[in-house]
Amino acid sequence: MTDISSSDPTPDSTISEGYGNQREYIDKVLPFADARQGEIHAALTQAFKKYIERREVEVIVFENMAAVELAEAIQANPIILKPLLASCNLAGRAIKRDLKIDGIDTS
Repeated sequence: MTDISSSDPTPDSTISEGYGNQREYIDKVLPFADARQGEIHAALTQAFKKYIERREVEVIVFENMAAVELAEAIQANPIILKPLLASCNLAGRAIKRDLKIDGIDTS
């Protein structure tokens, strides 16, 4: 097992081996990601404690939205596609490869 407090930000390379699908991969890396998130949160809190404010923000709850509704929203408001892709960290190559849609500029 990799020491998550080490200076190496990437988990042990063996983590990326031995999984058959995205869910299995997520299950393997989630403990490392959660630990890292905790470390970063603590460091940011310490570094900026005098400047932290709590604010209420609106969020889009995509898990409550059907895929067809999402498609309709994008079709009706094409300007939202690029920000959605960016927030999901999806690049043009993945769209072309997985969805067979070419020519979407995500830069």
